[in-house]
Amino acid sequence: MKKGYKESGKDSLFFAPTIVFIAVVSMLSASSSCSIYTPEQDLDPSSAEFLSRVRYLITREERAVFLELPDSERAKFIDQFWMRRDPDSSTEENELRTEYFDRVSKADELFAGEARPGWLTDRGRIYILYGPPGERRVSAASDDRSRACQEIWFYRSYPLTFVDASCSGTFLLLTLDLTPVNDLNISRSPLERREKREKESFAFTFSQTTSADEAAKIEGLFVLEIPFERIWLGAEGNIFKTTLQAEVELREGRENLGWSFKRDYDIEMSEAELKANRKKNYRIEIPFVLTQNLDKIRTGKAKIQVVVKNKTGPEEMRKTFDFGKSN
Repeated sequence: MKKGYKESGKDSLFFAPTIVFIAVVSMLSASSSCSIYTPEQDLDPSSAEFLSRVRYLITREERAVFLELPDSERAKFIDQFWMRRDPDSSTEENELRTEYFDRVSKADELFAGEARPGWLTDRGRIYILYGPPGERRVSAASDDRSRACQEIWFYRSYPLTFVDASCSGTFLLLTLDLTPVNDLNISRSPLERREKREKESFAFTFSQTTSADEAAKIEGLFVLEIPFERIWLGAEGNIFKTTLQAEVELREGRENLGWSFKRDYDIEMSEAELKANRKKNYRIEIPFVLTQNLDKIRTGKAKIQVVVKNKTGPEEMRKTFDFGKSN
């Protein structure tokens, strides 16, 4: 009995540090996972589903703006998201949207054998972005365990190689350089052309200065500048005019931090004035005095959401900036 007791005690002493170590690691892991916050957690199910499904199309800037929007504005964002990508606005169908979701469904079906949904695999991602390959070569498993299973997809004559090192059914993309097939990427056309056109036609710069930072208030000035040559003006006889609407809101995540601004600015110019100002900027100055949520604002997490609309046409630019920084 004593011998058995000692052996049991010896085993207990030997394993105790391991058990304690595992427990500590588990506690730390649980603690760290609980403390990590992502803006996606605040999304309603419909918005979260949209953001997940369009992960291969949405730009980093669009994603940041979407996460900052209040719930009431997300449906409008989604409509504009697809509108910007519509290759032919003269038809009722958005051909790119249809093609994208057709590819998502097909990828889910073709690559369902991996541990995650087929459209989220490497092969699924490439299939969705670049379409079905012109040629596909597959090397099956063999008795030689030193040889990995692989697939080679050819787009025109350029090969993309997927490797399954253990022949377990999980293929990873080995080819890193995709520039030779960039023109086939569904996320780049027609969005890039339209984004370039938007930047060329209706862009604005934003700056901010702080004139007072006291215990009870932060005071300063926001400045928007829009090149006259990029503002679409309607013609009424010899007069050119439009109305710009500026909306500015201070936010942290989905929370309004107690300050917002909205105002219309009428522009009316003669042809001579238009020519004289063509290379100049239209300047909008917005004074601000902040008295609420100053502690949150001073943490550096506050964002400024700026929307500028041209009421003469469909032009609208939306940007998000860090409070205290200029673009």
